[in-house]
Amino acid sequence: MPNIRAYERPTSLEDALRRLHEDPRAVPLAGGTALVAYGVPAEETALVDISELPLDDIEAHEDRLVLGALASLETLARHEAVRAFAGGVLAQAAHAEATSLLRQQGRLAGALLVNLAHSELVPALLALDARVTVQHLEGPRVLPLADFYADVAAALGRGLIVRVDVPAPPPGAVARCQRVARAPRDRAILSVACVARVADGRVDLVRLAASGVREVPRRLAEVERALRGVPATPEAVQAAAATAVATLSLPDDHRASAEYRRGVLPVLIRRGVLGA
Repeated sequence: MPNIRAYERPTSLEDALRRLHEDPRAVPLAGGTALVAYGVPAEETALVDISELPLDDIEAHEDRLVLGALASLETLARHEAVRAFAGGVLAQAAHAEATSLLRQQGRLAGALLVNLAHSELVPALLALDARVTVQHLEGPRVLPLADFYADVAAALGRGLIVRVDVPAPPPGAVARCQRVARAPRDRAILSVACVARVADGRVDLVRLAASGVREVPRRLAEVERALRGVPATPEAVQAAAATAVATLSLPDDHRASAEYRRGVLPVLIRRGVLGA
C-alpha cells in the first residue's frame, strides 16, 4: 500500500501548482477514480485535492466547445451543449467511457491521462482536432492533443490540465464514433472516431483516430492519406482502409489478436466515414 503522508486542498490554482512544483512526489486528486482503480506511487505520497477549483465550466461558442478539465464525465454525457456539438459524438464517447458511478466521479482531465489504451473519449477529441491547455507556474501552454500525447511527461511536467478547446467540424463534415466490444457495456476492443466530408462523390476530408491500436490513442494518418479522394462507396472506402491498415503494427493480446483488429478496423473506418 502507498504511504499517503499528507492531504491538502488548495484554494486556488496557483496554490495547487506551487505545491506540485515544490514536491515532486505530490499527486493531484480530482475525481479520485484513477487513484482507486490504478493506485498511487508506492512511496510516500502527498495528495493535492484540486476537486473544488473552478475548472468545470462548459462553454459553447459558434466555432468551438470549451471544456473545463474538472467537468465530470457524466456532465459531458448529459450537458445539452455537448450533446448538440458535432452530432453528439463527445457525449456518446463520454457515456461509453465508464459506468454510471465512475462517470459521476471521473473528470475529463483524468480521462485524458489514465487507462488510455481503450479510451473512447480521447479518439473523439483527437479526430475533432482538440487542443489542451496545461497551466504551469510560469504560465499556460496550449498544445494540439496529438502533440500532447507525443510526449506527455514533457508537456505536463508539474502542471495541470485546465481546459480542452474543441473546434467545430469543418462545414459539411460529419463526426461519427464506431466501436466493437465483447458486450455492449464492456470497454471497447477498438474505438474509432471520424470526421469526414464527401464532395462530388469522393472523400474530400477525413480525420481518423482510434484506441485499441497502441497504448495511447492515435490519429491514423496513414489511413487518412489513403482515403482522401477515394470514391465514396462502401467497397472503395473499406478496400483503401484495409490496404493502409495492413501496414500498421497492431497489438496481439488477451483482448483480441492483431489479425482480428486488422480485419475489424477497416469496417469501423468505413462506417465512420460513410455512416454505412
